Amino acid sequence: MRIYQRLQLWANQLLSFFILLLLKRKNSIQGWNHYFASPLNSFRLSSGKFSIGNHLHLEDQVKLYACQGEIEIGQNVFINRQCTIVSMKKISIGSNSIFGNNVSLFDHDHNISTTKIPYKEQGYTYSEIKIGQNVWLGANSVILKGVHIGDNSIVAAGSVVTKTIAANELWAGVPAKKIRTLG
Repeated sequence: MRIYQRLQLWANQLLSFFILLLLKRKNSIQGWNHYFASPLNSFRLSSGKFSIGNHLHLEDQVKLYACQGEIEIGQNVFINRQCTIVSMKKISIGSNSIFGNNVSLFDHDHNISTTKIPYKEQGYTYSEIKIGQNVWLGANSVILKGVHIGDNSIVAAGSVVTKTIAANELWAGVPAKKIRTLG
């Protein structure tokens, strides 16, 4: 390994340590055994809260925004590059879950009751998202407000999930539909 690569790795580890220190001050963060691939990962708290189990692995450019809401992540979770998780209510992710590249979770929608008022001024509707244990969300999938995904389920790449998924099911499509039961 070249000196530059070693310095970069050391700098990332040091930055990860300081990010954990800051997060631990006011949030529930278990242990020190986490991996943040890049200083480009983003944590934003605006009156929100993080709760993170041990062994969280974040790849490059992951965005976790707890905007008034709560983001709760279980043990041994892997979140791949460019994923975005934005909570204004609550988003829970069960242990041993994995996210492909560019997965997005939003527990809120913009209200769109009239065209006479700008959409950005009409507020939001909120509903909790729950991702069970050992769930695999394929690359570029989108999980919308109110969705609950049961344990051991898979969401195929590129899917948009608008409905609750029971445990042990494979879903795919836009909007996502049940493909089969896993077993």
